[in-house]
Amino acid sequence: MEGKQSYTEPTKFNDEEDFISVTTLPQVSSRRRVRAHKKAKASVHLPISTLLADSHRFQKANDDHPEGNVSSDETDDEIDAINQQLVPSQGDTDEEESENRSHYIPKSIMIFSKSWLKYFIQFGLLILICITPGILCKYSAIQCLVISNLSIWDISLFITIAVTSLFIIQVITSLAIYIVEYSESRISYYIKPMRRPVVLFLWSVSLLLIWNLWFRLSLSDSTKEAIKFGEKAIFTGLIMSSIGFSVKVICMRYLAIRFHRGAYINRIRINLIMEYLIEKFYSMSSTLVGTGRASVYMLKHHTGDDSNVKIKYLKVNEKILLHNDFSSHQLADFIEYFKGNATFNAWNGELEENGKLYGKRKAIKIIGENIFKKFQHNAGGAISENDFRLIFKSHQLSKQAFSFFDSNLDGFVSKGEFQAALLLLFKERKALTRALHEGENSIGKLDSVITVLFMVVLILLTMLFLGVDMTGFLVTISSVLVSLSFSCGQSLQRIVDSVQFVFFMHPFDIGDRVMIDGIIYLIHKVNILTTEMITHDNTKVIHPNAKLIHSPIHNFRRSPDQFDITQFEIDYSTSPEKLKELEQRISKFLKYQSMHFYRSYEMEIKEVQGREKMLLRLWIQHRSNFQNMKRFRERRTLAIMNVKAIFEDLQILYKVL
Repeated sequence: MEGKQSYTEPTKFNDEEDFISVTTLPQVSSRRRVRAHKKAKASVHLPISTLLADSHRFQKANDDHPEGNVSSDETDDEIDAINQQLVPSQGDTDEEESENRSHYIPKSIMIFSKSWLKYFIQFGLLILICITPGILCKYSAIQCLVISNLSIWDISLFITIAVTSLFIIQVITSLAIYIVEYSESRISYYIKPMRRPVVLFLWSVSLLLIWNLWFRLSLSDSTKEAIKFGEKAIFTGLIMSSIGFSVKVICMRYLAIRFHRGAYINRIRINLIMEYLIEKFYSMSSTLVGTGRASVYMLKHHTGDDSNVKIKYLKVNEKILLHNDFSSHQLADFIEYFKGNATFNAWNGELEENGKLYGKRKAIKIIGENIFKKFQHNAGGAISENDFRLIFKSHQLSKQAFSFFDSNLDGFVSKGEFQAALLLLFKERKALTRALHEGENSIGKLDSVITVLFMVVLILLTMLFLGVDMTGFLVTISSVLVSLSFSCGQSLQRIVDSVQFVFFMHPFDIGDRVMIDGIIYLIHKVNILTTEMITHDNTKVIHPNAKLIHSPIHNFRRSPDQFDITQFEIDYSTSPEKLKELEQRISKFLKYQSMHFYRSYEMEIKEVQGREKMLLRLWIQHRSNFQNMKRFRERRTLAIMNVKAIFEDLQILYKVL
């Protein structure tokens, strides 16, 4: 049932109805993949359709049920029953996850892995280098050589103990971080980047204790007095810097995750749904039957291998998705995954191979055609919603995923619709990857600026804590700051406004179509201070963010299905009967073109201009927003041309404004 490719963009998911949750980064370690492959049936959290079915089973299903398709209600009931059998209970799922995790130790934690073995060897060599001078001096003729009442042996022993304590602290913190990550706690996102500040703090405290309880006792009073300030400065600086940088890391991580959660969480969620769906479609055999009793029979006798599906730990969790309750470490994992994968993993090889020969657009059409051939045995040769319901557990999720492909809303997905949807997904995935990279670069620049300012403040606080007289220095600094406030006050204000605009307001992303001051732009690049935009004639315009913060911004991508307003001038002598007939014909047109427009509309006589003309305003709601301007113009042209034909048929004089 291959129909014409419609002008309508696939329907977007509503924010309240998105329905997917992934608990682990799709690309997991090889050890975990091997274990998941061995326990394929136990690790599946979704009702998996029969993606790889033997040909004799398919033939047997057709022989047993020669009538082919049955009623949709009967088929739906059977699919629901099978889903209940295939989906494990929550308790079973938790037990399986606990069992899987109990057999898994990350490679970075394994004591006998190559990385840790190399680390042990390096540590042993470093200890040998540190202790060798002390041993040579202690058991040789130069054993009497001392530095400030400390022998070479004492100094060498102190360095060796310092290195050993550093190694022990790193091992302990690594194990602590692993325990937190293993428990999948919500704070694991903040714990891992704090490893270095925490190690520095613990190491500084251990050095302070070792020095005061052991080595400092052997020094003379004059030496203690001479190095007192140096001791205090070193240990105070280490401790304060470790505490300060821990606070800075937490604040920056919180800002980053809040920025990404507000800007990209819905787009990431939709891409996860489509990633899983494309992976499943791609791993199908070429003899899949999607609708009717044959597919139900194949589902009951599923023995397919899901090893090709990379998002293996995908499972439905309605509560998390309905309330946007992704944990921070989950969202961070997904961000890293999408930053490193600009296309879907399933078609990477084929896309690269065909892309060199035919170009990306043609290669995606070839991929869509190859996938669509796997549904050639379906009724009408098209994909139906039942094919999606065999993959997803939730009816709501399968319906939403199906609506993305069913652009003309006829209940079936033709080859043209499927190819158009894949091309749209490809563009969206590239735009998301680019937006995530640009966001990371902006956060990195802001982090560098904050780090410099933080180090200056930390040095000042350390000097004050040490009792250094800072009066003259602070007076000088304050006078410099006052003079800078007069000369650079506006620049500093613009920087603050820009940071607030990009990281807290964030009214658009890369690839969004916006309207500012009546001009439509496509967002090309977002920097901290400026935003690069492209007009309809491909002119690049650079707007300062400090000005954009005070301008109203219309974002088409984030808008719901939008209305198009068209105004006509019609003759004053037009009779009410003709206007009523006009309304009826427009209503019939919208009903016939329901794949492009909603059936409800508004028509009003806005004003009467003397006794010559009347101003007629027509409101038509499209079945998408105006992000894809080309499709919008095509739909608008279709509507205006049909209204024009109605005007001419009714012999109404008109003029399009």
